Amino acid sequence: RSKQTSEIYPCHSVYHVTPELYAKADPWFNILFTMAKKKPSIRVKSYGIYHHWDSKSRDVPKVKEFTTEVPAEIGIEFGYVLELKGARGMKIEFCIDHPPFPGDDGKEAPPFLGELYVRTTPFLFYLGDTIWAPAENKVGPWRLTTRLDGELVADRTFQILST
Repeated sequence: RSKQTSEIYPCHSVYHVTPELYAKADPWFNILFTMAKKKPSIRVKSYGIYHHWDSKSRDVPKVKEFTTEVPAEIGIEFGYVLELKGARGMKIEFCIDHPPFPGDDGKEAPPFLGELYVRTTPFLFYLGDTIWAPAENKVGPWRLTTRLDGELVADRTFQILST
């Protein structure tokens, strides 16, 4: 078998040829190696109010109620779960943009940003937050966005309502 391979493609076993040079000699090279990568499948599995989530757990939280209107009550967890298939190795970037409120340093808290890489397929990704004290300054629109290798794949706004 290796003898046939070296006879058919001598440049692979004897010479060091760049892919560009090889592409000029063999038109099939361009077709086989420049085909578009299959796009991953992404779907919103759930969104709304969730049971408490343990960030150290590999499991995503269970949804309590599908909604985008969330009461401003301390301890309420809200967000969404995405299911990604065929995205192993791709980078997830996320942002939680919230109404202005003071951070720990007394200055206006910036949006929450982060990134991670997809480890498995299928991959469940939870993006969310919890209302904490004082709940009154968390009222307003909270926009949660997720990008996969730079492309926006999820964008949901939750209204945190005063109680």
